Amino acid sequence: MSSDLFALEAEMTAETVDGPDQLWTARPHLASIHAFARARLASPWAVLGTVLLRSLATVPANVTLPPLIGGRASLNLFVALVGASGAGKGAAMRAAAEAVTIIQPFPVMPLGSGEGLVRAFATRETEEVNGERLPITRMVNTSILFEVSEIDHLGAQGQRTGSTLMPQLRAAYSGEQLGSTYAATEKSVILEPHTYRLGMIAGVQPGRSGTLLRDADGGTPQRFVWLPTIDPDVTLDAAEPAPYRLPTIPWPSGPWDMEVPAEAAQAIREKRVATLRGDADPLDGHAMQTRLKVAAALGVLDGRQSVNRDDWRLAGYVMLKSDESRAVCVSALDDIERQRARTQGLADAERADARVTARETLREKSLDRIASLIVKHARANPDGITEGELNRRLAGRDRSSLSEAIGRAMDAGQLERSGNEVYPC
Repeated sequence: MSSDLFALEAEMTAETVDGPDQLWTARPHLASIHAFARARLASPWAVLGTVLLRSLATVPANVTLPPLIGGRASLNLFVALVGASGAGKGAAMRAAAEAVTIIQPFPVMPLGSGEGLVRAFATRETEEVNGERLPITRMVNTSILFEVSEIDHLGAQGQRTGSTLMPQLRAAYSGEQLGSTYAATEKSVILEPHTYRLGMIAGVQPGRSGTLLRDADGGTPQRFVWLPTIDPDVTLDAAEPAPYRLPTIPWPSGPWDMEVPAEAAQAIREKRVATLRGDADPLDGHAMQTRLKVAAALGVLDGRQSVNRDDWRLAGYVMLKSDESRAVCVSALDDIERQRARTQGLADAERADARVTARETLREKSLDRIASLIVKHARANPDGITEGELNRRLAGRDRSSLSEAIGRAMDAGQLERSGNEVYPC
């Protein structure tokens, strides 16, 4: 767990708060989402993660977080739903779509290649200007929620030769420019910074989470909120509440930064200082930025254009749960690596034993062959033959085994020794 989350736990303990599950009683609509998830037999945390993405999908791309580090920060967010295959990602997404009623439409679509991601937002067309047809980029969607059913799909797409998917996703998290320039201008589709809203939800089996976790150097796992698809306390008798209606917020049309609490800004800047000094956990490089995005989503869910202190506090609960879920994945990968090492060790030992056995077999056959030669020479000299003479008659490679071979023939009752000479029996 990162130092930031340790500090958050200490802060919550001081307030006699039990843990992340206290989030559900903080606001009526959070309790409603929890109850709705339970009634639909879906994980409340997975439903909440999906609801947060759907809420942010209604916020125009021109709305950003203030430039606390570098420039303005995007509200684009990624959620990893952690659980075994079939453990409930689909149920969570369906429940989330009905737990919170959202009037503003936005598409939900599968994620393909990096080029496909960009073209889902915009196309390259031509437009007549002063009698000349010029290429232009035309936006066809400004907000999309992408779905990755299994993280293996993301890994397979990212590993294709020439794939730009993983770099594009990392850039999309920050709302940076997306797209590539081609020699053929009609193929060039460029999304300018903060002109698109992108959310992504991915199903992650703990044992397959290496697709994200092994890309820590690239910064991929740090950009995700990790939430479980299991619910140990689920029951069959939960009552279903009425859906919560997402409040309509009149967002400004031009570039506009959401107001954030001073303590959040300070925490983010302090984390950045630690990162610059090399003191931060590599897996938490974007943890505070992601927490602020979650806080912003909680604010939007509450019907506000700003992030308040309570949003920041509640987002801390979500990040604690995220840290717990990511730890499950790290542990699963560690177990797999240990098992692989044990299996490899056993295989190596078996191969080593096989090599020893093969060498011993070859040596035994070699001694039998040399003993047979010695017996043959002895029988050709029934009055005796010296070891020196036998040594001269053997090939150079066999001479070191002379004494041992004579002993083997004597044990077989084929030779007798007298002084330095041997005789056939």
